[in-house]
Amino acid sequence: MNMYSIFSKRGNWLRMRFGRKIGIPDFSTKPTNYYNLDVIISVGYQLSQILRQLNHLSGLLLFQQPLIDLRISFIEVLYSMTFIFESIKYNISPASL
Repeated sequence: MNMYSIFSKRGNWLRMRFGRKIGIPDFSTKPTNYYNLDVIISVGYQLSQILRQLNHLSGLLLFQQPLIDLRISFIEVLYSMTFIFESIKYNISPASL
């Protein structure tokens, strides 16, 4: 996931709040974006949470647990995926939620 997609339409003040540009004068004239560690950790945590829930769901399908457990796990996975996609769609930083 590109971190820039989180900030693409919210304005420059969010980019300045969560990241900064540092130039490398020896190698390039174009500044490099460095993002706040909170943003990187929060996006990574949300994605790993979805993967963990998908692994749990596949384990339930493999061992054929009762349907009520499967339904609850599937709802949790959909909720997590919706949260991530909505935060990207509306360009909301997960760190600010």
